[in-house]
Amino acid sequence: MVKRYGFKLHKKWEYQRVYQLGAKYSLEHLTLFIFDRSDSNPARIGITATKKIAGAVGRNRLRRQLNEVFFKLQYNIKPGFDIVFMPRKNVFELDFRGMRDEINIGLNEIGIFDKNTVGYSNNAD
Repeated sequence: MVKRYGFKLHKKWEYQRVYQLGAKYSLEHLTLFIFDRSDSNPARIGITATKKIAGAVGRNRLRRQLNEVFFKLQYNIKPGFDIVFMPRKNVFELDFRGMRDEINIGLNEIGIFDKNTVGYSNNAD
């Protein structure tokens, strides 16, 4: 059974650990913070969207889209990583596919994709 939204960061200290000990990567529409936990548990996601980005409806829509992108990619990412997505104001220029492609390319360049399953499957739309 596929765990749809179970691999998330929940506690403040988990986010703080990613921010303080992880690496920061800037993409055009997102900033990624990535921390290698060095364990064999699946990758986990955290999303921070401040009020500067949009109102509550826009932020929640953005969170749902980022969760869906992560769901499609989570088994392609090497185990043991915590990833925090921090969207920028211009993120609403992207549609779902654009966001998916930017994250896919960014994570591939960073090198945290499993070599056997690199990238997003376009068949899963």
